[in-house]
Amino acid sequence: MRSEIEFDAFGKRYLTKQFDAVSAMQFVNRSTDMTPLEILALTAVLVDGRWVALNSRDTINEHVRDVTGMMNPKHTLTGVCNLVSDYSFGFLRTWEGAKIPSRFTSDVEGVVSAALDPVLSQLIQDGAATLRELEEYYSLQDAFTMFDVIVVKGINKALGMEAAEKESKVKAKRR
Repeated sequence: MRSEIEFDAFGKRYLTKQFDAVSAMQFVNRSTDMTPLEILALTAVLVDGRWVALNSRDTINEHVRDVTGMMNPKHTLTGVCNLVSDYSFGFLRTWEGAKIPSRFTSDVEGVVSAALDPVLSQLIQDGAATLRELEEYYSLQDAFTMFDVIVVKGINKALGMEAAEKESKVKAKRR
């Protein structure tokens, strides 16, 4: 489930929410970097006791700054963007996923949807999530975790079939 976090940076209080799985995957697969406006789309800053959405250049320019004045605005914006980005995407730096034994892999490419990333498409095909859930409820980390469960399930099924086949051959030789 997508979560929210409050954090302090450069003397200000921020509130941000994780990106949904579909949007986050689109950002990951994109060839260009996210802009500050895109990164801060789900972020607000506390101003005089109320949350102000950072959903425009003017709002970002007005409110994303170091209150001490020690950091220039560009570095402050970069710092806040890094913290927010890390909240939705930081897990990717250490994500390893399930290790598929090489004997279960091949160079054969399956048919994939042009409309949706293969990982997200697989979650829908296996009934782990609906498109709406991936667009609204689940974070990218949730999607990767669910995909990993599906992969592990497939590996265990293949290992079980492999073991059953070996056992069947051994029994056939005994006869």
